[in-house]
Amino acid sequence: MVLLDCSNAFGTLCFNKLLSKLSTHFSFSSSAVKFIASYLSGRSQSVQAGTDVSPSLPLHSGVPQGSILGPLFFSLHINGISSSIKVSRCHQYADDTQIYLTCFPNNILQSVDNINNYLKSLSTQPGKDPSYYI
Repeated sequence: MVLLDCSNAFGTLCFNKLLSKLSTHFSFSSSAVKFIASYLSGRSQSVQAGTDVSPSLPLHSGVPQGSILGPLFFSLHINGISSSIKVSRCHQYADDTQIYLTCFPNNILQSVDNINNYLKSLSTQPGKDPSYYI
C-alpha cells in the first residue's frame, strides 16, 4: 500500500489545469466550466501581523480553504493518478490517497516515482517527506 501526502494540496491547485480537465476529461459544459472559473478567480489574500496588514495580492492557484468544494476539486484534479501506474485499487479523499499495488517489491519505488511525476505534471507537489509504502 502506498500512502500519499501532497504538500499544500488545496493551495497549489492550478486553476487552468483543473478547468481544462473538467472540460476534456469529465465533459463539463462550457457554461459549467465558466461558472467554476468565476468561483475560483478574483480572490486575493493579505497577511496581518498585529495592526500591520500587507497589500492584497491576487491568487492564481488554490481552492478556498475549508470550502465544501475544495476536496471535490482536488480529487477531480488528481483523478488520473491511477493511470500513472498499474494499480489494483485506489482510494482517494481530497489530498489523502491510498493506493493498493500488486507488484514485486523492487517495482514499488518506480511506482512511487511515477506517482510523484504525475503529481508534478499537475503542478501539485508531493509532500516534503517521500510517499510512504507498507
